[in-house]
Amino acid sequence: MLARLFAYAAACAFLPTIMAAQDTTRTKRDTITPSPARLRAITITTTPVERTEPLTVITVNQQQLQMSPANSPWELLRQTAGLEAHEQGQGPGFASDLSVRGFSSDHSTDIALYIDGVPINEPVNGHAEGYNDVNLLFPDIITGVDVVHGPTSALYGNFAFSGVVNVRTLDHYDGYQLQATAGSFGNGGGSAIVGFHDLHSGGVLAIQGTREDGFRTHSENQYGHIHAMGYVDLSTRTHMHFGAEGYLTSYDSPGFLDSSLYNSKTYNFVSNFGDGGYKRHAMEHVSLQTFLTNNLQWRTTVYADQGTWNFWLSSPPGLGGLTEGTGEETHEYNGRYGFGANTALTYGRHGIDITLGAETRYDWSHYGNWAESSTGFRQDSAPLILAEPARQTSAGIYLQTGFDVSKYARLDLGGRIDQLSTSVRQPRSDSTGALMVNELYDSQHSKGVFSPKVGALVKPFVDLGLSGLGFFVNVSRGFRQTDGVVTDPTLPFIFVWDYETGIKFERGPFGIDASLFRMDVNNEQSFDPVLQRSIGGGESRRNGLDVQAHARIIPGLTASTDFTILHGFYTHFVDPDDGVDYTSTPIFNTSKYVGSAALDISIPKQIWTARIGTTFNGPYTPFEEKGVLRPGYALFNVEGSVRMYKLTYLSVGVRNLLDTRYRELESGAQVTPGQLQTAYVTVRYDGLWH
Repeated sequence: MLARLFAYAAACAFLPTIMAAQDTTRTKRDTITPSPARLRAITITTTPVERTEPLTVITVNQQQLQMSPANSPWELLRQTAGLEAHEQGQGPGFASDLSVRGFSSDHSTDIALYIDGVPINEPVNGHAEGYNDVNLLFPDIITGVDVVHGPTSALYGNFAFSGVVNVRTLDHYDGYQLQATAGSFGNGGGSAIVGFHDLHSGGVLAIQGTREDGFRTHSENQYGHIHAMGYVDLSTRTHMHFGAEGYLTSYDSPGFLDSSLYNSKTYNFVSNFGDGGYKRHAMEHVSLQTFLTNNLQWRTTVYADQGTWNFWLSSPPGLGGLTEGTGEETHEYNGRYGFGANTALTYGRHGIDITLGAETRYDWSHYGNWAESSTGFRQDSAPLILAEPARQTSAGIYLQTGFDVSKYARLDLGGRIDQLSTSVRQPRSDSTGALMVNELYDSQHSKGVFSPKVGALVKPFVDLGLSGLGFFVNVSRGFRQTDGVVTDPTLPFIFVWDYETGIKFERGPFGIDASLFRMDVNNEQSFDPVLQRSIGGGESRRNGLDVQAHARIIPGLTASTDFTILHGFYTHFVDPDDGVDYTSTPIFNTSKYVGSAALDISIPKQIWTARIGTTFNGPYTPFEEKGVLRPGYALFNVEGSVRMYKLTYLSVGVRNLLDTRYRELESGAQVTPGQLQTAYVTVRYDGLWH
């Protein structure tokens, strides 16, 4: 597996690296100094969001990530950031659903993901527009994560609809680290990190390989990852970052269960052993940051990405019958590449931040979807969708400003203009609807959008010694491209207006952010992952409360929680295929509340640390089941680590400690069961260069 991973990474190294990453937050005033130097490990591509900004953000540090017994990047974000997750159970490489504020988000398309400033969502993907491959995350090298709720910043464009996940990774390492892990259900793997760091340069190389049998029959998978990153100070005022990420995986898919099988705990029933597939994904970037003056910074990032995805999946009832997988499979293939660039000027001085930037992106995708004959095994039969190829070019300009009106208030104003052009070459259809693969035609369409952003933070009690208390408001507009543009470029955008108001308080060991929000969506679109089709086109509303709080109880003992309470419903929504009216009913694939809570223990001068946590989901509304509300649940997770000898550490973790039964996903009475109690043991050695 690792040999294949290195071969793939080496091949990617020769691909042109001419894309640019979205710089995900403005450079803060305290990073602009009279003597520019290396400011922090990751300043060039992305910096953490500050609490003084009038928005809702959850910040996750490296220790929280390392102390969470997660079996996937999805589970890691669920445990540490309180995100709603609905794993589809199809194996790594098949993106599942992450949801912020009740957006059902087929394959997380309503959330924009950035890794070191590089956008990861995949445009012109026929399976789901904006397909969000969170599997690219390499947990061992993540140094921090920001989860921004709402489309509140002009720095983000397409797919920054319900929010943004902004990930920062290692760019250097002082020494080396070796790690081996074993766990339940045949889980086993290892990783290695090696790097260096001096006054003006640094770098890191990390590799990882894992395999597991899975807790259900026919769910074996293998996974490999590589991370390479470095920086160099070209002068006292100019710094360069460069890096690459890549992963490969192959997996078997156990498929969905119907409700009767799930209720009888018959988890190992598999009706089609042909399901499964593989995924390859890589991205590279180079970033340059220059201080033109002490208060003016210019930064530019270019990036490239490549991917191949091939899988087979049975879907009821049209293809699979009443029992999932007894009929035909669908076969999907997506080969793609892309590149882009982002450049921006930032001015910061005396309570003023101004960022003016521009970005562009090009994506090329060859997508195919075929129906397989009922007697075949992984044999293509009738083509359902063929895009040969689909292309999308996008460009945007943005302005984000923030300035202190006085010591009592700060105002943020911004906006962006985006233009997208999509073209597709595809076969014509005959009178029966069948594709004529030898008769191709081209279609193309362009459209633009303006996204204003306004926010304010007021601190009325500064003179009373409560400088850590503030009240904020936000009004913003977000957008994303509709599913199906890979066959119909004329499809319009989906828009959301976000209105929110909240409170921020930070004093000593205690902090809390709480906000009330309302999000109105037009051209609402939902997705049925079993029937593999988009439905709707109406309107919806999400009202709710976001809360993030933390408290240091005593030195070394910290409690924290992140949760969202939601009332989401369709204001007008009729299924165009069967005419069912879902108006006023709860939004598919979302829970009434969702969140996480944890107690982190790291006593000074002790050789051990521990984390006790829970993730919880309220009553859940399945896809395509009008009036059905499944019960909520809570999962408990624990992990402890102890230094055994000098630089050697032993960690033991248990996910789903109480072995709770729960539905990860449900649609049309078909269920993906949640993972059973799972234990992990990890041995880590941290070495230092002498």
